[in-house]
Amino acid sequence: MKGWLAAAVGLSGLILAWLLVSMDSCGRVYEIDAKGRLVEGSASAPGPDASKVERAALRWDDRFPKFPEVAGYVRPGDRLEDTTTTGGYPFISVSMSTLRVTRDGQVVLTARDGAVKFWGAIAGLSAAPLLVWGVVAFWIGVARSRPPPPG
Repeated sequence: MKGWLAAAVGLSGLILAWLLVSMDSCGRVYEIDAKGRLVEGSASAPGPDASKVERAALRWDDRFPKFPEVAGYVRPGDRLEDTTTTGGYPFISVSMSTLRVTRDGQVVLTARDGAVKFWGAIAGLSAAPLLVWGVVAFWIGVARSRPPPPG
């Protein structure tokens, strides 16, 4: 049984490592302009006329449907960093979203969506071999502890 436990621990470790290595993140930067509108990109882009460029306003509901409560918190000049992290391909894919609001160079708000599901799925998948080993070991232990049938 100890050999099987070692194999289950090794397999769990390999699954966890594979899930962690397969993670991928992508992000976008947004700002709240002087008029209080959500715009994509950063006003601090290089170039002498970067602050004079008029950027199109975006709808909050289209860009951040998972974070409607953050819309009332942001102020003109705030920088928003939207990051989506995915992992677990090919047979299962989970993702989580993070929205960070930066004001005057300091992060003042971090909102997450799907983090519990994301980390729960990764933990569950990596622990599956240990759970199977535990069930089998329990079943074998119960089968061995029964008295032999009479006769």
